[in-house]
Amino acid sequence: MGVSRAAKLVPPRDPNGTLDRPELEARLAAGTDRRLTIIVAGAGFGKSTLASRVARTRNTAWYTVDAMDRHLGTFAAGVVATLRRLAEALPEDLATPIATAVDPRDDAEAQQRGQAAATLVADALQDACDDELLLVLDDIHEIDGATGSWRFVEALVRFAPDNLHVLLVSRNDPPFGVERLRAQGEVSDIAGAALAFTTREIETLVVALLPADAVPREATGDAAARILSATNGWPAAVRLTIEALRSAPSGTREAVLDRLQRPEGPLFAYLAEEVVAASSDAVRATLARAVHFERFSGPLLEAAGLAHATRELDGLARRALFLQPLPGDPGWFALHGLIREFAKARLPLPDDEIRALHLRAATWLEAQGRHDDALAQLVAGDAPEELAAFLDRHAPMLVLAGSTRAVTEAAATLPDELRSVRLERACGEAYMVRGDWRNATRSFTRAAGGGERLDPMAAWRLGLVHGLRGAYDEALAIYARAELTGEEPAEEGLLYAWIASAHYHRGEVRESAEAAEKALELAGISGDARSLAAAHTAIGMSAELGHDFNGATLAFDRALAFAEQAGDALQEVRIRNARGALEIDRGDVTTAFTTLDQAVRLAEAVGFASFHARALVNRGRAHQGLGRFEEALADFSAAREIYDRVGSPSVAYPLVREGNLHLLRGDPLLARFAFDNAIRAARGAGDAEALAPALVGLAQCVVLDEPDRAPSCRPRAWPSGATWRR
Repeated sequence: MGVSRAAKLVPPRDPNGTLDRPELEARLAAGTDRRLTIIVAGAGFGKSTLASRVARTRNTAWYTVDAMDRHLGTFAAGVVATLRRLAEALPEDLATPIATAVDPRDDAEAQQRGQAAATLVADALQDACDDELLLVLDDIHEIDGATGSWRFVEALVRFAPDNLHVLLVSRNDPPFGVERLRAQGEVSDIAGAALAFTTREIETLVVALLPADAVPREATGDAAARILSATNGWPAAVRLTIEALRSAPSGTREAVLDRLQRPEGPLFAYLAEEVVAASSDAVRATLARAVHFERFSGPLLEAAGLAHATRELDGLARRALFLQPLPGDPGWFALHGLIREFAKARLPLPDDEIRALHLRAATWLEAQGRHDDALAQLVAGDAPEELAAFLDRHAPMLVLAGSTRAVTEAAATLPDELRSVRLERACGEAYMVRGDWRNATRSFTRAAGGGERLDPMAAWRLGLVHGLRGAYDEALAIYARAELTGEEPAEEGLLYAWIASAHYHRGEVRESAEAAEKALELAGISGDARSLAAAHTAIGMSAELGHDFNGATLAFDRALAFAEQAGDALQEVRIRNARGALEIDRGDVTTAFTTLDQAVRLAEAVGFASFHARALVNRGRAHQGLGRFEEALADFSAAREIYDRVGSPSVAYPLVREGNLHLLRGDPLLARFAFDNAIRAARGAGDAEALAPALVGLAQCVVLDEPDRAPSCRPRAWPSGATWRR
């Protein structure tokens, strides 16, 4: 069950009985003046407590990492959220394109995404804050093996402005090298040995936490030495030993110290059993049930069937025993990691009781509006019918809130007969957000029920899948199946906007303009920001075809404002690309490069392959206009590789640009090869925008080699004003 993001942005409170360690705190504080500080130690060494104490003395952005942060988008969004608490000038939607990114196909792409995301954050932070900042990433080991998230951390450490200092708190060393930074004096380390309690510190705890008759004051030094010998100063084990001494009957405490030295089993197994055995039946019942929840509260456990849970948790919290309070979420706890395995093994419950726990918890969480947590409980409870009913009620809202992965993974566990139309549509939306076009098509098709007619929502999304891969005939055929009633003006507006785009790419000027006007009319009726963004983009494209460049500029500006308002990163990339291309045509190549560079970096972070490739083509054009031919060719080649990878005939666009560049550099053989391939791809897709310049380029090659054949290579029809780049 996930903790709210707000709770992850607050340092943990000091547990009761926390020992002051001024020398260690001073050492850590001094280290955080460097670029990177690393605290590495096992569970129960007080890493988070130490970090939080220092954090409260600095201008600190805190983020507690958990398993959800293995997804780069979730992680980056959390880091941006905590940085914005101190650097309010950071854009609110900075992490939106990262959070909605497509899943990477392999580790290489995951690393690329992580670095792109970190670069976006670092650049924004450079402009947003001049103050010294300490970013603490607690429990960073939770993302071990998550290549994209770790590359994000590494790149942020390397590329962030000098005023950002990063503190990593982990059970393991970071999986990237810091030797260069260390040689520059920019790394500080604190390892487990430094965190271990000394004999004097253990003696202080014995005196502070045990009653006077438990260990005679003259014997505290000896007791501390024996505890140190048995525990090696492991703070969690020291605290459990002291608890065992406190709970032991009078006259048996010497025996407790003696048993610490026995080699029968792990120290903690003995200590946990000793302490748990001395606890009440109510405490053991609480542990037996709490262990089945990653996070819990008294009311949750009571709703799950455990009477008086709040009272028991309050008592355990006061004694700082077994529980870890969740920062920023008062009354919520997690079991200490050192007690979880013991409780699972030694306090088992029947399977049917565990299932009932999860289902009752889900009911309570749903009533509290904690739908993400309720979903996790239903999945854990292995209750397909209850899960299906819940998803039918809440999946659309969960997807809009960003829980795309949780919804699709939960839905995948259900048999087809339990997947409702509402759920299929929500899954289609989730896959669309993540850029999984194949599964999006499958979900929308199932939602449509196999009928000939489609509702507008399904029609434009299904058509867009084909449009993005350059199959405009197929896209228009699907758009034509839409059943328009006027009851959904926002969805119908989006439909007409994409119809306009398909006609634009086919060079059908009048049809594109008519569809764009209809899109704007319907979007205006709805007032929906996403629909208005798409409609104004279509209007801009239409205006540009009619050589109304001022009108196109105004339309793209309006479109971008609506896309940002809607948080629609996909359209934002597309609009920035269109705006940059227009700036090239108007001769403002320097401004165009800035606009297109933003589009490329945003697309790279989001992971939308089609729009990433289009933006690369146009940034390459800007490079070429600035005389940077090598950089231009690199962009064209990168775009071609993306189109080849996704199997899109839009590969014609970068091929045409490569051909033109080869001509400029005096290599007609390579140019002809590029134009031939572009013509094949464009003819196969019926894409007039790409076909026309490819034929012109081929004609130029023929003029150089075979002047008599050049006329036969001219295009038969040149679409008026076609600019071939949306």
